[in-house]
Amino acid sequence: MLVARKKGYGLTAIEWKRKTIDDKQLLLQQCKSIRVNKCTLSAIWNLPILPENALDHYVLGMDWRGFCGYMFIVKKIHGIYIAKKKNGSDMWLPTHLKLVSRFKETLQLLLFWKNHLNTLCQMIDVAIAVKDSAGMESIAGAATLKRQSSDSDFTYMSPKRSR
Repeated sequence: MLVARKKGYGLTAIEWKRKTIDDKQLLLQQCKSIRVNKCTLSAIWNLPILPENALDHYVLGMDWRGFCGYMFIVKKIHGIYIAKKKNGSDMWLPTHLKLVSRFKETLQLLLFWKNHLNTLCQMIDVAIAVKDSAGMESIAGAATLKRQSSDSDFTYMSPKRSR
């Protein structure tokens, strides 16, 4: 399994399996891949995402068995995580030189996936900046508070040189 990350936040998880894996093990691995991508999306949902980025608030995962694979979407709708296969997302890697010309659809899907990862990275960067600026506002607000005098107002500490 490959998990792509940006500043500590997951972006996607991709699962590769041998061509000869049995169907029971295949199903278990698919479920694991969906769960990992759901956790990835859950962590992103906890960030302060701007409303204009709400449509890009989903994760694309991939599942491969041998040289064949597909892409799936994990999205949160009304508090429920939905995982479904992306329409037209069957992918395959050519195993013969004569089949390279039919590889175009897979390349288009991989480019779509890459562009979505770039969008997610930008969304996470903005969300982290919003989160960090919210911390700065609380510091600035604390600086404007009126200071109360106390008994220790005239206590000064000077550093001593260590010998």
